[in-house]
Amino acid sequence: MKSARTLAAPVLAAVASLSACSGTGHAAAKPEPAPEVATAPAPVSVDLDKLRLGGPGDRVLVQARGKPFIRAAEYDAWLGSYPLNITKSDARAAQAEAVDQMVSFRLLLERAVAAGYESKSGSSSDAPSIVLRYVTDHIRNSASISDDQARRYHDEHLGELSGLDTPEVPQELRLAAWKGAVRGAQLAKALEEQRKDAQVEILLAELRSPERNEQ
Repeated sequence: MKSARTLAAPVLAAVASLSACSGTGHAAAKPEPAPEVATAPAPVSVDLDKLRLGGPGDRVLVQARGKPFIRAAEYDAWLGSYPLNITKSDARAAQAEAVDQMVSFRLLLERAVAAGYESKSGSSSDAPSIVLRYVTDHIRNSASISDDQARRYHDEHLGELSGLDTPEVPQELRLAAWKGAVRGAQLAKALEEQRKDAQVEILLAELRSPERNEQ
């Protein structure tokens, strides 16, 4: 089974991408390092054209709750609209990662709409904007995470968070980053439970992740 850290990759990549495009206010920028340092393994540069499947657009790639959830045309059109965390250089393996991350995107969209983010988004009412805002708010809302809980998470995930362990990074910034990482892991865990409840199934054998098949 995938770890919460691995499952969080597309979620955290989304926040990292959003922070790169956000304003330059110093206070707003402080919480942002958490998503970036928690993303592992490192993404690789992938040509989006290689990720596209082509073929019949009505082909069902993924079903959930016994119904079509993602079709080929929807997947191809979605590519490039939302941050991806592709770690495989092989085209088929990279496509499998992208499809899996689109599943996470769709599930996150369900959570965001249920939480009222569709109405809160105003003019930015497209699905990627809604999901990015929902994820960012979740990561930043770390008031429920204690300093001790953040330190424990850091000690248990040194490989992910070691980039902040330098004298140049103020302690308060480190704590904020660790708390954001905890929130990201919590969201990833909730997302995996949501996936199970929805009985998500990848229908094309060549796009099934070996890690998923081992569950």
